[in-house]
Amino acid sequence: MKTLALLVIHVLTTLAQRAGPDGAKAIIAESVLLKHQQLIAHRSARKTPKLTTSDRFLCGFLTLFMRPGRIRKAAVVLKPTTLTKFRRALLSRNYRLLFSSRKNAKPGPKGPADDLVRVIVEMKQRNSHFGCPRIAQQINKAFGVNIDKDVVRRVLAKHYRPEPYDGGPSWATFLRYTRDSLSSIPLFRSESVPPRIHSMVLSTSRQIGQTAGMKDAKQLYHGYRFHPTIISHAVWLYHRFCLSLRDVEDLLAERGIAVSYESIRHWCNRFGPEYARTLRKRQGRLGDTWYLDEVFIKIRGELHYLWRAVDQDGDTIDILVQKRRNKAAAKRFFRKLLKSQHEVPWRMITDKLKSYSAAHREVMPSVAHSTEQYANNRAEVSHEPTRQRERQMRRFKSAGQAQRFLTVYGVVGNLFRLGRHLTRAIHYREFRSRAFCEWQEVTCARIMA
Repeated sequence: MKTLALLVIHVLTTLAQRAGPDGAKAIIAESVLLKHQQLIAHRSARKTPKLTTSDRFLCGFLTLFMRPGRIRKAAVVLKPTTLTKFRRALLSRNYRLLFSSRKNAKPGPKGPADDLVRVIVEMKQRNSHFGCPRIAQQINKAFGVNIDKDVVRRVLAKHYRPEPYDGGPSWATFLRYTRDSLSSIPLFRSESVPPRIHSMVLSTSRQIGQTAGMKDAKQLYHGYRFHPTIISHAVWLYHRFCLSLRDVEDLLAERGIAVSYESIRHWCNRFGPEYARTLRKRQGRLGDTWYLDEVFIKIRGELHYLWRAVDQDGDTIDILVQKRRNKAAAKRFFRKLLKSQHEVPWRMITDKLKSYSAAHREVMPSVAHSTEQYANNRAEVSHEPTRQRERQMRRFKSAGQAQRFLTVYGVVGNLFRLGRHLTRAIHYREFRSRAFCEWQEVTCARIMA
C-alpha cells in the first residue's frame, strides 16, 4: 500500500513539474493553499497545528505550481520554511519527510507530573520576579530534573494566576534607574576620586563620544542655519509639553531666537522621528507584561482607531493608527509589537474585544491572555495625554500625521516620565539629569556645541 502511495505521489509530482508555475493554475493553487491552512488552523484550535501526511503532501504539491517568491506571502498559518521544505522534498524525491514519524514510546500521561507542576507554581508564587529560564535552572539544581523553559512557560500559563498588580515600577525598571544613581553615595561621588584621575576619565569618554558622533551629527544637521541645540530644544518643547507651534515660537523669541512656527513644524517632522528611532534603540526591550487597548479618534470626519500598548511600568511600547479594529487590524498591531520588541511577552492583558482573542490564537498562542474586568485600566489611562494633545491641536489632520506625532510623543514621554511620586527628591533630580544627558547625546547637541 505504501509503495502504491509513493508511486502516485511520484506521478503527480512529475506532472506538476511539467505544468510549471504560470497561468491560472498558480492562482488556483495559492487559493487552495490558503483555504487549506485555514482548515488546519480551525482544526488545531488553540494548539500548535499538527500536520498529517495528507496535509504535508497537499501543501507541498500546491507549492509546485507557485513561484518561490509567492510561497512566503501565502504562508499564513504555516511557516514559509515549512512549505519550502515540503516543496524541496517532492522535487528531490525524498518522500520520507512527508510521513509523520512514529514514536515507539509507551503511552502514558502527557506533560509534567503533578508534583513538578506544584513545585513550578509554588516557586513562581514565592519569587514572582523569576523568569522561566531561571525557574528551570533552579529545579534542575535542586531536584536534578532536566526541564525545558518552554515547559515551565506552558505550566505557568495554565496553572499560575498572579495577583493583581498594585502599581509602581517593576524591579527591572527600578534597577535600571538606580544603576546610575550611585553618584548620590559619597563613595562614588567625583569628590572622593582624585581630581587628576577624574579629569582623565572625563576627557577620555568625551573624546570617544565626539569621535563616534561627530560625523553623524554633521550629516544630520547639514544645510540647516540654526544650531543643533536650538533645533533639538524646539523639538523637545513641542513633544514634551502641551504647546502649540506658535507657543514654541514665542518661547524661543523670548530668548532672542527669531524663527517662524513653520520652521519649527519642519524641524519636528524632520528630526522628531530620527530622535525617536535612536531612543528606541537605546532603551532596548521594555517590560514583559503588555497592556493593550484601542480608542477612537476622528480625522477629517472619518473614524479611526488608535491602538496602544504599554508595559507594567506605564511606558509606551508602540502605537498604530488604523481604520479598523477587526482581526486583521489586531494581527497587524501584534506583528508591529513583536518586530519592535524582538521577543514575545510573558503576559498580555486586553479588554473583551473579540479581535484580540482571534489574533492571539494565531500570532501568539503561547502567551497568557487575560481579559479580566478593570485589569486593563493601565492602558486606558495612557490615552489621557493623547486626548489632551488632540484637543490642543484641534484634532489630527491625517492618519500619517497622528502616527508620526504620537510615535515621537510616546518615546519622549518614556524618557522624561520618571515617576516623581515614586522616588525621593534627590533621586528624581539625578534621574532627570540623566534623561537630559541622554537627550543631548541622542540629538548630538553636546557634540556640536
